[in-house]
Amino acid sequence: WLQTLNSVFLNRSHNEVGTSYVSACFYCRASDPVSSKQRGLFNHVTQHIDAEPLVIDSAALLRQPERAVQLLCQHLNIAFDKNMLQWPAGKRASDGVWAPYWYKNVEQSTGFSTPKAQEFHLDPTQQSIADQCQPYYELLATHAITF
Repeated sequence: WLQTLNSVFLNRSHNEVGTSYVSACFYCRASDPVSSKQRGLFNHVTQHIDAEPLVIDSAALLRQPERAVQLLCQHLNIAFDKNMLQWPAGKRASDGVWAPYWYKNVEQSTGFSTPKAQEFHLDPTQQSIADQCQPYYELLATHAITF
């Protein structure tokens, strides 16, 4: 079924994944975050479907949301509309089962926010998860578009 899709990968700092994942989970294992699964999908897509799928770094998206969304639309062959850069606050029917764990900030937002400079002070569990995610982050980072 992957052959019927246009693949786009959002890459997020391993330190951010380590921090946010632990804060949202009651019990965490380093193998839990989606990063390893994302790498498997990325490898499958690049080897069998599209050697150059679109990879967008989440920090770059937040720094230049209009340009990132324009490039995303171009890749997906859909028309860009400035209205894509804002949305009404609140829950959506499409949020799915993970919304209570992951979407609090999204539900409160009405547009892209400027990334905050962060210094990470990870506890041992967070650091373990960040360390496990780092190679996946670095792999996708080498493929991320620059703008």
